Amino acid sequence: MYSATTILLACLLIAYSHSTTLHKKSLASYPMAVCNDGTPAAYYASDQMEGWAGVVVYLQEGGGCASVEDCNTRCQIDSPGLCTEDTAEEHDLDYTMWSEDPEENPPFHNFYKIFVPYCSSDLYTGTRNASAEIGNCFFHGKFI
Repeated sequence: MYSATTILLACLLIAYSHSTTLHKKSLASYPMAVCNDGTPAAYYASDQMEGWAGVVVYLQEGGGCASVEDCNTRCQIDSPGLCTEDTAEEHDLDYTMWSEDPEENPPFHNFYKIFVPYCSSDLYTGTRNASAEIGNCFFHGKFI
């Protein structure tokens, strides 16, 4: 259990961190870059690409599924958001890695930032088309 002081400190750090707004870039023009349900995958990126010291890409984690039953449970009950397109137009990320403040985020404050939501249940490695044999899910993580 955390003390009240620890919780308060964590809340203050979050409140005073410098958020970064990343904007949606759809992968709809790449027909193989689809989520489990066939919706187009997307990623979120900083506003402009010029002037950054480098690029940092964060691939969201999320595990996978190993059987049709497991995938059905994952995509319909437990974690449906990990099987379909992220529909938000932007994400305001406010924890340290995303901050543009050099004191808060010394290594990456001046990097172009990319966030890739996880929606393929295949650890970004799959190339399998949907079929009845695999529960009509696409596993196209390699193309995302």
